[in-house]
Amino acid sequence: MTDTSGLMMTLVRYILFALVYTGWSLLFLHVHPRYALYLSVFFTILMGVWFSIVQIMLSLLHIQNQVLLILLTGICRILSILIIKRFWIQVDAGRTITLHEMALSLFPAATCFLANLTLFEYMSGHYGDISPASYLPVALLVLIFGFSALIVLIHSESYFQMSALKREREMAQQQLEEQYQLFLREQEANEQVRALRHDIQNHLHTIEKMAASNDAATIRQYVENLQEAASQTESASITGNTTLDALLSAKIPVYARQGIRFQNYLSMKNADMFSSMEICTLFGNALDNAAEAVRQDSLTERYIHLSGGIIHDHLVVKIANPYAHTLYPVHSRFESTKRIDRPHGYGLINIEKVIEAHQGTVSYNTDHQVFTMIWMVPLAG
Repeated sequence: MTDTSGLMMTLVRYILFALVYTGWSLLFLHVHPRYALYLSVFFTILMGVWFSIVQIMLSLLHIQNQVLLILLTGICRILSILIIKRFWIQVDAGRTITLHEMALSLFPAATCFLANLTLFEYMSGHYGDISPASYLPVALLVLIFGFSALIVLIHSESYFQMSALKREREMAQQQLEEQYQLFLREQEANEQVRALRHDIQNHLHTIEKMAASNDAATIRQYVENLQEAASQTESASITGNTTLDALLSAKIPVYARQGIRFQNYLSMKNADMFSSMEICTLFGNALDNAAEAVRQDSLTERYIHLSGGIIHDHLVVKIANPYAHTLYPVHSRFESTKRIDRPHGYGLINIEKVIEAHQGTVSYNTDHQVFTMIWMVPLAG
């Protein structure tokens, strides 16, 4: 019969180890709290599995030496952590883990490990009563349950990393597609401009003939048609950057239909440090995040303010929008508590990567329920 008090003491001991590992991960690895908990469970289970292995081996050799047990367990644990960290568990300060991921990985792993502890306590409490023929199968079960817990965690981590990379690839593909569509719009606008220039002499000749016949109404209608055709070749917002103007000309009509007031006070003239792809990454992600925030039903005022320009040899860009949901800081950026169907959080990460590549900085502010993002990039960056 399993020694219940011994099992409970073992559980308490491993829970304390998990808390210690959690604190260590938060202080020295600087990871997300949920990911710190995940790592602490992994390291605790790893420690428990090696403890079981070493103690079973020593028992089979009829060696009872607590110092040797602790020493061998520590050496094996350190070596295995180095190997696992090298090939599977790659700790990243920006890594987060959702509650769904934690449930999928920690619950089955903890279940396997609990079975491991139960069997181990049974063997420890009845070591002298178990025949050698029965001892080995039970010891094998202990190891199988322990390794099963590790396999679940390692496989889960690998799967979640692959899923994150897949989401990043999908976002990159989406940005490439958006850039391609912007290129097509620019080409179409340029074709319209060239067509108007080519036909300008014909238009002037036609207007001259209409004037000779004193047909004022016809002249007025003809001029209005020309103005309408010319207006279709203009960008909805002039910032001085062709790609950004094309991006805004595509988004502003959508904002208007959704009741979002968009105001632009940004000048990108003489600020050409960004490629077209980087412009799409920066402003596409920032504006999409802002539009998503202001679409909340509880907001009475919906607006997006885009402003900035060159100040003291730096390009300064500010994007502001109201929000109604709850935000909390995670590693100098913010995560939202609102539930959405698509993966989120990568937009800000991608923005920061582009800005950092140009030796710039990104800052956030949430005063008065208005989320403000400001980035500063040196012109020589």
